[in-house]
Amino acid sequence: MNTIDKNTYESWKSKQNHPYSKEIFSYAEYWADLMEAELARGAVLEDIALKTSREADRVGVSGFVYGAAVLVLSRCWVYGKELGKWDKQGALT
Repeated sequence: MNTIDKNTYESWKSKQNHPYSKEIFSYAEYWADLMEAELARGAVLEDIALKTSREADRVGVSGFVYGAAVLVLSRCWVYGKELGKWDKQGALT
């Protein structure tokens, strides 16, 4: 996962000591990796975000984990602003 500021991201992640909060970061990282692979092949984020969010869900994440992952990615990931705009458009509704 390509972050905007790796030190800030790692500091935020390292403070998570509960399995539930750790899953937010695990899910966010895996999802970002899947999207980055698609984007490298020329995909458009809005076309692959929903599909890859489902592929990244290996444990049945809750809506809270999903929302928190979007928040983490929108603040820390290099494509975060674009993902935040996609999510605000009600992509999952």
